[in-house]
Amino acid sequence: MTEPRRKIDDYKYSSSSTSTSTTTSKAHGAGRVCTSSEDYEAIRGAYVSNIGEMTPAAARMIERFIGCGITPTVICEACEETGMAPQPSAYYLRAILSRYARQGILTMDDVERERAERQRRQTGAMFDKWE
Repeated sequence: MTEPRRKIDDYKYSSSSTSTSTTTSKAHGAGRVCTSSEDYEAIRGAYVSNIGEMTPAAARMIERFIGCGITPTVICEACEETGMAPQPSAYYLRAILSRYARQGILTMDDVERERAERQRRQTGAMFDKWE
């Protein structure tokens, strides 16, 4: 079985890959999540369109976060959030994904819950200023 790192690195050099095989992250144990080549292509597309060309180091970083249990859709969302930064970079993406991993944000439901909580805190702080 090909390691996920090699698979995503291969996409950098061969964007015409049409393989539909899946890879399994060993970090997930009994509740493994298979990540398909379409997921890797989606991540690469989100990265390239929001940040720039994906380097092998960036691909390995993303693989580590997938190994932590962060889903590909969350990684794509983090790439889009990075794209809204004044200077999008792999470092900014790493900061977002590190925060997600630290806070246990692994799925889009978790991301939406965290955003709603952050919005609630900001709105509450705004109203506190007016009192």
